[in-house]
Amino acid sequence: MLQLIQHPKIVTVHEIYGDKANHHIVYEHMPRSLQEAIGNPYLSRQRLAAIVGQVGLVPTLLMNFVLMGW
Repeated sequence: MLQLIQHPKIVTVHEIYGDKANHHIVYEHMPRSLQEAIGNPYLSRQRLAAIVGQVGLVPTLLMNFVLMGW
């Protein structure tokens, strides 16, 4: 499903794969990371969660992805 999303403000997902323990998403290069957004003092956790939810990444985050410092 993520591979079908095409929007200039959303990175393109090239491939999704995994096993019982890990999931991986291969996507186009992003000049900034989600980790940088998490460390942004002007972006609250609630706002970041809202943004992530709006682009449909909540299921991805729930599949064993750990955000350092969250």
